[in-house]
Amino acid sequence: MKIGQALKEERQKLGLTQEQMIKGIINKGHYSKIERGLENISIDTLFRIILKHHIDISDFFNKVKYDYYTSEDKKAEELKQKMLHAFNNNQRKK
Repeated sequence: MKIGQALKEERQKLGLTQEQMIKGIINKGHYSKIERGLENISIDTLFRIILKHHIDISDFFNKVKYDYYTSEDKKAEELKQKMLHAFNNNQRKK
Protein backbone atom coordinates (compact mmCIF):
# COMPACT_ATOMS: atom_id res chain seq x y z
CA MET A 1 0.00 0.00 0.00
CA LYS A 2 1.32 3.44 -0.89
CA ILE A 3 1.50 6.26 1.67
CA GLY A 4 -1.42 8.18 0.14
CA GLN A 5 -3.63 5.09 0.25
CA ALA A 6 -2.66 4.44 3.87
CA LEU A 7 -3.45 8.04 4.82
CA LYS A 8 -6.85 7.79 3.17
CA GLU A 9 -7.56 4.53 4.98
CA GLU A 10 -6.59 6.07 8.34
CA ARG A 11 -8.66 9.18 7.62
CA GLN A 12 -11.71 7.08 6.80
CA LYS A 13 -11.23 4.94 9.93
CA LEU A 14 -11.19 8.16 11.96
CA GLY A 15 -14.33 9.39 10.18
CA LEU A 16 -12.65 12.60 9.04
CA THR A 17 -12.97 14.69 5.93
CA GLN A 18 -9.81 15.66 4.08
CA GLU A 19 -10.13 19.16 5.51
CA GLN A 20 -10.28 17.82 9.07
CA MET A 21 -7.34 15.50 8.46
CA ILE A 22 -4.96 18.24 7.31
CA LYS A 23 -6.32 21.39 8.97
CA GLY A 24 -3.46 23.74 9.78
CA ILE A 25 -0.87 21.52 8.09
CA ILE A 26 -1.19 21.63 4.27
CA ASN A 27 -3.77 22.70 1.73
CA LYS A 28 -6.58 20.39 0.65
CA GLY A 29 -5.65 20.38 -3.05
CA HIS A 30 -2.18 19.06 -2.32
CA TYR A 31 -3.47 16.51 0.19
CA SER A 32 -6.12 15.25 -2.22
CA LYS A 33 -3.39 14.57 -4.78
CA ILE A 34 -1.32 12.76 -2.14
CA GLU A 35 -4.21 10.42 -1.33
CA ARG A 36 -4.64 9.70 -5.05
CA GLY A 37 -0.93 9.05 -5.51
CA LEU A 38 -0.40 12.01 -7.82
CA GLU A 39 1.97 13.90 -5.52
CA ASN A 40 4.44 13.01 -2.80
CA ILE A 41 4.33 14.07 0.82
CA SER A 42 7.29 15.33 2.81
CA ILE A 43 8.26 13.29 5.83
CA ASP A 44 7.74 16.40 7.94
CA THR A 45 4.14 16.79 6.78
CA LEU A 46 3.48 13.07 7.11
CA PHE A 47 4.64 13.05 10.73
CA ARG A 48 2.58 16.14 11.55
CA ILE A 49 -0.58 14.46 10.21
CA ILE A 50 0.14 11.13 11.90
CA LEU A 51 0.94 12.68 15.26
CA LYS A 52 -1.98 15.12 15.14
CA HIS A 53 -4.41 12.20 14.90
CA HIS A 54 -2.56 9.82 17.23
CA ILE A 55 -2.04 7.27 14.45
CA ASP A 56 0.33 4.51 15.50
CA ILE A 57 3.51 5.21 13.53
CA SER A 58 4.70 1.61 13.64
CA ASP A 59 1.39 0.27 12.33
CA PHE A 60 1.30 2.93 9.63
CA PHE A 61 4.79 2.14 8.33
CA ASN A 62 4.11 -1.60 8.48
CA LYS A 63 1.19 -0.98 6.10
CA VAL A 64 3.33 0.79 3.53
CA LYS A 65 6.82 -0.64 3.86
CA TYR A 66 6.38 -3.53 1.43
CA ASP A 67 5.59 -1.18 -1.47
CA TYR A 68 8.88 0.64 -0.90
CA TYR A 69 11.14 -2.42 -0.66
CA THR A 70 13.52 -3.31 -3.46
CA SER A 71 12.98 -6.71 -5.08
CA GLU A 72 15.87 -8.07 -2.99
CA ASP A 73 14.30 -6.72 0.21
CA LYS A 74 10.97 -8.33 -0.74
CA LYS A 75 12.64 -11.72 -1.24
CA ALA A 76 14.45 -11.40 2.10
CA GLU A 77 11.22 -10.45 3.87
CA GLU A 78 9.36 -13.40 2.34
CA LEU A 79 12.13 -15.78 3.43
CA LYS A 80 12.08 -14.29 6.93
CA GLN A 81 8.31 -14.79 7.16
CA LYS A 82 8.59 -18.40 5.96
CA MET A 83 11.32 -19.10 8.51
CA LEU A 84 9.30 -17.55 11.34
CA HIS A 85 6.23 -19.53 10.33
CA ALA A 86 8.20 -22.80 10.24
CA PHE A 87 9.84 -22.03 13.59
CA ASN A 88 6.57 -21.09 15.27
CA ASN A 89 4.93 -24.28 14.00
CA ASN A 90 7.82 -26.47 15.14
CA GLN A 91 8.72 -27.34 11.54
CA ARG A 92 12.48 -27.02 11.95
CA LYS A 93 13.31 -29.20 8.93
CA LYS A 94 11.30 -26.90 6.67
